[in-house]
Order: sequence, then structure tokens, then C-alpha cells
Amino acid sequence: MSSSGASAVPPVSPLHHRVIPSRSKCAHVVDILFASLRPRLRLDRQPLIGVKGSLLGRLLGRPGLVGSACRQQENGDLARLLSFAFTQPVPPVDRFQRRALLDAQSVTELTHVLRGQYSLLGSAQVIADLRQELDTLQTLQGDQARRLDSLATENAELQEKVKEANLERSLWEREAKKASPFLTSLRKALAKSEAALKLAQESQDRKIKSAFKHSDDHAHKVKKLEEEVVTLTKALADRDHAYAELHAVATKHFEQLQESTRLLLEGDSQPLRHAKAVIDSQRQVILRQKRVIARDGKLPMHDPHMAASAGAGLDVPGLSPADLQLNARLCRTLAMRFPEVMDIPAGETRMWS
Repeated sequence: MSSSGASAVPPVSPLHHRVIPSRSKCAHVVDILFASLRPRLRLDRQPLIGVKGSLLGRLLGRPGLVGSACRQQENGDLARLLSFAFTQPVPPVDRFQRRALLDAQSVTELTHVLRGQYSLLGSAQVIADLRQELDTLQTLQGDQARRLDSLATENAELQEKVKEANLERSLWEREAKKASPFLTSLRKALAKSEAALKLAQESQDRKIKSAFKHSDDHAHKVKKLEEEVVTLTKALADRDHAYAELHAVATKHFEQLQESTRLLLEGDSQPLRHAKAVIDSQRQVILRQKRVIARDGKLPMHDPHMAASAGAGLDVPGLSPADLQLNARLCRTLAMRFPEVMDIPAGETRMWS
């Protein structure tokens, strides 16, 4: 609808600019509107019936009631007419005109009402309408009362729940106050336990590091011992080889002794005299070898040249009769190279192994 009556009224011709008679200004404006809308309105069409239906439906532009372009133009004119009717300032006491406008069944009746040509309702009709409105208001009042009762019930239930919640909250607050010292002591005990656990962990870490260090030391010692075992095993192997050689030499000497004995039994001859010298020499060698075996492979040295040979790391001769003759030049060379082993004090015995 339009917001003002002036905007809803079509332009007025200059012929109508005259003094308005004593009757209502609204009726005069309606006459002007009716005259301007007459060529396009069909006053003899069927009545506009139904509260939900034709008139208001057409005015609101519902798609089910809109037909051709002419019908749309007519509905537009009706909308302009109604907007003018309902936006004019009507006195508060003139409620009958509004009622007549709502009860109009056709455009003709609508224009008559706008001109002021409508019959007032009778007292019986007014009473019936008032009773109907009273019934409606009583029904609404009953609905509102029931709703208020339900809301009051809900409010009481909510207040009861709030009361229970407040009571439970107070109980929890008291329990929290009671449990506060216990929680404080528990936190202190937990802090002490964590500190003790940290100290114990640090102590265990130190012990573990110390154990790893000892393990590394033991592993190093074991490695050294393994190296010593390898060295001793090699020395034992060398000694076994020396014992085997000594056994071979002793066997050879025994064979030579047997041969010398056989020659001695046959008679006195040059080979026999030579055999005696050989036997004496071999006896010295065997005795020396026995001393070496008896002393676990160690031989006392009284001869500087023998000591020089032992100090130089050379094998001491004596495993065969030919090895007993040392080279004088070699002895002098060894004496010059190792002078500290040439001077053997009286009573000192140097061991060779």
C-alpha cells in the first residue's frame, strides 16, 4: 500500500479546482477517483466474495487469481482505491466505516462506502460482533492463562532445579575446602617423590656410567691379556720347536756315542782316538743342553762372547759340535756394539733364554 493518500490519488484536472461543498472532503475525492476509474472498471462483474479470497487476494497480487493484462490493470486500480480508503484519517469513533469497507462484496459497494453511502449496523449485529469478539478474546485469554500456568509450572521446576544445583554447588564447595589440605599435602608429597626419583635417577646414571667405564677398562685389560696369551702361545710354540731340535740333537749324539762304543770295542786305532775327543766334546754339549732343559730354557753365561751373542739376540751356539767354534771377528764386532754386556762382574751369572 501507499504511504500517503495524496500519492495514491491520480492527478486532478484543473476543472475540479473549485470550492468543495459542505459534504465530506473524502466523498468528493472518491467522486473524482470514481470518475477517473470508470472507463476501466466493470461495475457489473460478479461480487468479490470470501475473506481469504477474491478482493484481498487480488489486492495482494496472488498468482492464483491473476488473469489477463486487463485484470491486472483492474486490480491495480482497486489497490489504489483501497490504499486511499485505508490511509485516510478516519475518526476513532467511525469504526462502522472500516467495518463496511471490510464487508464490501463488490467494487460498487466499495465506492458507496467511500462516498459515505453505507448503512449503520443494527444493535443486534453490533452485539453479535461484540460477543464474537468477546468469545475470541476469552479464547485467547484462556490460551494465555494456560500458557501462563505452564510457564509458571516450568518456572517452578526450573527454580527447584536451580535450588538443587545451588545446594549441590555448596556441597561441592565444602568438599573442595575439605579436600584442599589433602591436595596440598599430596602435591608436596608428589614434589618430594619427584625430587627423590630425580636424585635416584641421577645416581643410577652415575653408576651406569661408572659400570660402563669399568667395563671398558676390563675390555681393555682382556684385550691386553689376549695379546699376552698370543705372545705366550707363540713363545710356547718356539720352545716346543727348540725342544724338538734338542731331542733331535740328543738322538744324533746317542747314535754317535753308539758308533764310538762300537769302534772302542773293536780295538785301539786312529779313529778311536778321534772318537774319544768327539765323545768328550759331545759330553760337554749334552751337559750344557741338559742344563738348558733343567733351567726351563735358560742358560747361565760366564763367557763375555756368549753374553754378547745373547744380548744381540742371536741364538747361542752349542746345538751342534760345529757351532761351538765362535768367529773371533764376530765376537769383536759384538763387543764393540754391546760394550755393556762384555763386563761381567765376578760371581754374576747372566741367564739366556
